[in-house]
Amino acid sequence: MATVLKGFLDGFRGLLGNAVGAKWRTLYVIKGRPSKSSKPPTPAQLAQQMKFGLATGFVSTMGRIIKIGYQSYTNTTTTPNNAAVQQILTDAITGIYPAVSIDYAKVAISKGKLESVYGATAVAAPEGTAKVSWTVNSSETDLNQDTDYVIAVFYDTTINKYLLNMKIATRKDLSFVASFPFVFYGHPVQGWMFLVSADGKRVSNSEYLGQLLITA
Repeated sequence: MATVLKGFLDGFRGLLGNAVGAKWRTLYVIKGRPSKSSKPPTPAQLAQQMKFGLATGFVSTMGRIIKIGYQSYTNTTTTPNNAAVQQILTDAITGIYPAVSIDYAKVAISKGKLESVYGATAVAAPEGTAKVSWTVNSSETDLNQDTDYVIAVFYDTTINKYLLNMKIATRKDLSFVASFPFVFYGHPVQGWMFLVSADGKRVSNSEYLGQLLITA
């Protein structure tokens, strides 16, 4: 790979013969096109492709939440999405190819330094609702404020959609009730919650709320 400083290719993007031009951050780079392999992928390669596809697919679906939950990575050498994908690949992929899946209990949709809550749970209730509750440390600190607000996310693995509850409660409220649209009824739903500071600049690690079955 080459970095373009100045010259007739300065700012070049796209294909030129066997070269590919692109912009990376503030630099224009040129690299050779990869040659196609005639060899079929090995089982190990297929397994890695499946794992990567699962991780990137989930993060892509949850992109809006990941942007908030992994905001501390925004101005680093990685991106919020890449950090979230790496977390899933490292901690939350289970099974042996081809029976590979995501262990949602080990997925972190948020990573940060705010103090988290304790004993967070979600219990499905009638009429398409679920009650979420938790406990907190009673002593306020810089990383533990009553004004920290809750973001809760419920992911329907059947239809690949999520319900986002934004600022639905504050740390001190200790509970809230989430209402689900009918398209979630009868499906397994994975839940998480995390806290965000009042100014939106800090987050806590996420807490897994468990798997729920939403009923009418």
